Amino acid sequence: MANGILLLGGPFQIGGMFVPDVTVEAVGQDALGITGAPVETGATMTDHSYKLPVRLEMVAGWSDCGKYNGYIRGIYERLLRLQATRMPFSIFTSRRRYPNMLMESITDPISANTYTAMLPRITFRELIISRTQTDSATTAKSASNPANQANPESTGAVTDRGTVTPQAVGAQSFAGAYNPGSFNPGTFSADGGSVGNGSFGLGGINPPTASAIDYRQLSGISPPMSIILPEISVTTGPEAIGGLQAAGPDQYSIFGGGP
Repeated sequence: MANGILLLGGPFQIGGMFVPDVTVEAVGQDALGITGAPVETGATMTDHSYKLPVRLEMVAGWSDCGKYNGYIRGIYERLLRLQATRMPFSIFTSRRRYPNMLMESITDPISANTYTAMLPRITFRELIISRTQTDSATTAKSASNPANQANPESTGAVTDRGTVTPQAVGAQSFAGAYNPGSFNPGTFSADGGSVGNGSFGLGGINPPTASAIDYRQLSGISPPMSIILPEISVTTGPEAIGGLQAAGPDQYSIFGGGP
């Protein structure tokens, strides 16, 4: 009411489809959600509060007077359909515009005074809509100079490498693998591989003998070479040692003489 007079029509609109015959009351509420934990001095204060959805409570009226019988019933059914769509809409009051609103509840009291008139109390609440933006391969930024970054692997920009085709890995042999052969060629050796396929070829449990070693399979190891040592001649018979002669078991007497 304004000075005891009902607000007739005017700027009050609901979803662009409903214009009340009268608006008894419209109460808007804007509030913040504030954390209850203590906030340290110097912290970012905006991290400890957030905007709550806007609420609007309105008491609007429609009447069959001047219309036709059943007019308010049609208005009531249309309000219920608007609520059931769950699609956001705008509401206009004499103060402001409320965007992205949903009808939270509608209360319609019926009495002797409202039998041919309707004064429902309608509660609206804002639906907060967020927008997320993602980067695709066409919008990816070029990588910054890694020399200017301490950890380019974690702080570098996204780089478009295009389509990466995986490469299959086939059978490979170890460089310089020791594969001397086996008593049972073609069987699996003690290291889990088969002889001649990058395996150490230990021949199962028993190691190979010298005759079973195939030196052609040794990589980087030359075959053994024959070593001929020169003959050493040994002079027979005792020789004079320190002026003593070999004269018996006491030839090395500590007194320096023979027996």
